[in-house]
Amino acid sequence: MESIRFNTATIEAIFEEAERILLDNTNITEALYTDFNPDTFDALNAELLSRAAGNAIVYCLWSGKGRGSMAAKYIGHAAGNISRQRIRAHLTRKNERTGAQLDKVKAVLQEGHCIGITMVRIEPPYMRKALEEWLIAKNSASLSWNRTGKIKVLLTKVLGSNPTSSSPLP
Repeated sequence: MESIRFNTATIEAIFEEAERILLDNTNITEALYTDFNPDTFDALNAELLSRAAGNAIVYCLWSGKGRGSMAAKYIGHAAGNISRQRIRAHLTRKNERTGAQLDKVKAVLQEGHCIGITMVRIEPPYMRKALEEWLIAKNSASLSWNRTGKIKVLLTKVLGSNPTSSSPLP
């Protein structure tokens, strides 16, 4: 079988720029809440939701006592046709069929802490999945809400391969 090899240095340089933007806590937009009524959430966070709407995105959910003390918790992606709804699923209303983090978000808010989000628009849109996977693999130790990343890190330890490198898992 013939092999196709991508230039990982070029791809990872772009991914590192996305990582820098996404994991920069000065880019956090705090989600505003008065209750868990989706209509209230939409009104309070209209600007946040409009930035996501219609764009292929990779996003990071943050939590902490305040904006200056927030830590990255979860990285995900969404296609342009569902990006607004995906953000809402994490932050205010969840379809039971999704892996949305709403239960964890509610627990953080009940502790009196804050929730924030950073987002980066991805062009071309099909690269969002590869970027998300790369970010989770690279940052899984600090992303306590990402189950997928934890599983990949465990596989890496067991199988001895680095998922962020150009060599695939055996």
